[in-house]
Amino acid sequence: AQLKALLDRCFSMIHCQTLHGKYGACVLASGGPLYQNVEDYLLNIIGTMGCWKTGSIVVAGGQLDDPDTAPGALQEARVLGSRLAKAIAVRERFPEQEEERDQCFEMMRWLVESQKDQWPCEYQYWQTHWRDTKVKNC
Repeated sequence: AQLKALLDRCFSMIHCQTLHGKYGACVLASGGPLYQNVEDYLLNIIGTMGCWKTGSIVVAGGQLDDPDTAPGALQEARVLGSRLAKAIAVRERFPEQEEERDQCFEMMRWLVESQKDQWPCEYQYWQTHWRDTKVKNC
């Protein structure tokens, strides 16, 4: 419930594409093995915000307490962190994400422009930051 409340409050970040061109990764802790839907949802959210998705990691059900699985989970986290840092450093692009990301950007442009009277702050943000931006340049 707390995560959903946070994400509901991120609507302006989504509408304004404030993270467009940034990089993101998801780190999840789960009490059980049925985490795939949450992982997919969070990756979708960071993509919808405009981030390049660099990956995710899930640690479930006490893995960090288990001496047999903890080292592997920690190594996987290090690899994800390195992948994220490298992507930022070299401004990596992910061709398999481009079409969906570009469509989302243009959809948000259309949505904000069509709602400019109801969303004056978002509209002003787009006019200031994205008015002349071609999505392929981001």
